[in-house]
Amino acid sequence: MVHLNDSSIHDEPQVPFGEMKESGYERHGGRAAIEEFTELHWIAYRGLPGSILFEGARIQEEVIRMAKEIILYNLRDNVKEEDYVKWCEDYKGPLLTGLPGSKSFTLFKMMGGVQGNGQKGSPPSPTKSPFNYIGILDTTSLEEWGKSRESGALKEFLSQWLSKWAADSYILGGIELYHGEGAQANFSGSLALSA
Repeated sequence: MVHLNDSSIHDEPQVPFGEMKESGYERHGGRAAIEEFTELHWIAYRGLPGSILFEGARIQEEVIRMAKEIILYNLRDNVKEEDYVKWCEDYKGPLLTGLPGSKSFTLFKMMGGVQGNGQKGSPPSPTKSPFNYIGILDTTSLEEWGKSRESGALKEFLSQWLSKWAADSYILGGIELYHGEGAQANFSGSLALSA
């Protein structure tokens, strides 16, 4: 950092500052400080279903093959949405997320959509979805979740869900081929790193 005829009131954190040659050895601010005070360590943090690798302060994600079950459905005509949401909060959600092989469950209400056909050259146009609700169950693996599908608790849940709440439904299972997050995505794990 060089000051001409004046100095900044505050150090700029992105600008390196320090002495050169025989005038000292102190460095702070900017990339120079990060490099000066950082030792490169590789730490593998294993979390299901993949791992996250740390390189200094940078996070690099391995390809994660997250297994999911996606449930598309409509509610019965006599069901009030607020009653169903309450049942999901009190029973469905806690049950599903408490079963072995389950990581999380999210319920979506469809608000609209678009449909197109690239092969036929039909551009996307607004359309009504054939299903009003989507449930997404993140699992640790489809194999492990498959074992939970045979449990008495899940069979009882499905019996209630199909006889009281759901009209038509379509259940899909698969694995995530790509997952991207924006720069503002939060990392929810906790690690203590020391150099």
